[in-house]
Amino acid sequence: MKITRDNHAHYMGKLAPLLLIAYVAQAWCYYRFVSPALAYDISVFLGIGIVLIAGAFLAHDTLYQGTLHANHLELKLFPFPFKDEILFRDIEEVKVIPTRYPFSHIKLTTDEGKNVWLYNIDNAQEVSDKLKGRRNQ
Repeated sequence: MKITRDNHAHYMGKLAPLLLIAYVAQAWCYYRFVSPALAYDISVFLGIGIVLIAGAFLAHDTLYQGTLHANHLELKLFPFPFKDEILFRDIEEVKVIPTRYPFSHIKLTTDEGKNVWLYNIDNAQEVSDKLKGRRNQ
């Protein structure tokens, strides 16, 4: 079973026009009340920052992949060859952290005390139930 983050990507897509409006309003204020050279620099850095933040969220939602296998949870960042495998028997606690949005977070605690967070998960309760069910097998 693949762990998806589609709802978070759609939410960020809906938020993009609001970010654009806020950027334009701030850029206008800078041009109105600050010297033109400084206003240009601030607007450019602000625009780059917004693009980088939005890109980081999009990259996280699409490239950080989680998959439930028969006996372990595999987490990997595509296209890099590194992956983390967490055996179901090593998971001590599974906790769903609900949000007011159509996505939630999952906190896994291993028997070694390591905390693993899965952010912005679609159907987090279903994923949690499958993790708990497979852990007890």
